[in-house]
Amino acid sequence: SKPMIRISFETTTDSADPHHPEAWRKEAAAMLRKTATRIKSGEPMPLQLFDDTGVLSGKARELSYHPDPPKR
Repeated sequence: SKPMIRISFETTTDSADPHHPEAWRKEAAAMLRKTATRIKSGEPMPLQLFDDTGVLSGKARELSYHPDPPKR
């Protein structure tokens, strides 16, 4: 099996926002940059992820990955 990282988090904006349908992209990109910095620094998993206001918004964790066998 190969190691895999799973990152999930909530954003305060989403694509259903009629006034800012793309706002979630900027927020998600910022969260991913922060998470990448923490992973690169060697911080142990799992990571708790917080938004800019300090509210817990998700987590990053290392998993063992078992891919499905090839379909024929």
